[in-house]
Amino acid sequence: MTIILLLNLFMIIIYAREDFKHIGSHKFRFNDEILDISRDVNIKKAVPIQSRVNNNFENSQKLFKKYSLLKIKKMEQDNTNTQSIGYTTQDYPNPAINPELCLHNFFMKSHICDPDGILTEEEQKNLNHKLLDSNLNIFVTISQNIFVETGVSKSDAQISFANEILKKYSESFHSDYNKSILLSYVKEFGNLKIVSGEYMIGKKIKQEFIDTLEQEFQTNQKELYKSFNTVIEKLVQKIIKSDISNSFRILIKNEK
Repeated sequence: MTIILLLNLFMIIIYAREDFKHIGSHKFRFNDEILDISRDVNIKKAVPIQSRVNNNFENSQKLFKKYSLLKIKKMEQDNTNTQSIGYTTQDYPNPAINPELCLHNFFMKSHICDPDGILTEEEQKNLNHKLLDSNLNIFVTISQNIFVETGVSKSDAQISFANEILKKYSESFHSDYNKSILLSYVKEFGNLKIVSGEYMIGKKIKQEFIDTLEQEFQTNQKELYKSFNTVIEKLVQKIIKSDISNSFRILIKNEK
């Protein structure tokens, strides 16, 4: 009897260990169910999610580069058309909004806009530093040509153009229009026009002084950078002297 019980126990253990076993080619038994794996099944490795992310990133980069090239091409076409007919106050760039259209090196605050690249990068940089160091609201625009309506003289068109640009720049830079000055040079005209609000020209400096600066510039414009440099220096010195003089008058008046 004991031997029979031991044999039965041995058989139970054997069967318990064989609940999962290989029973044939591509067939397995698991918990009394036969799992049949066909030979025709094509098993592929899953594509890592990171690969798809990288592909999406690369595609985004390609699209961005394509968009940038198209934008640059469009800007070049617009610039060519603008040079032929002349800038208007609507399409002339604003260094506060579109610095990339104003300077060779646009990674800096700028009070100068030279969209046609008439000055070199170094000349633009030096003039811009001089304007910013003055702590005055003085702006410079340089262009190959501006649009002139029929029946309007070039001189009047340039003054009107400069005044409208100064209003835009003053607003963009949050400066007082009446205390701001713009030097506008148009290469096709060979002229420099200096415009400002009533406070600067009249109370700070006289119109006769402005006329003299414009005439001197026209005479020496072959050396464009030096001419600009001279005009800016004289203009800044005149305004500073005017401020000192006014402060001195106020001081004397208060002492009395």
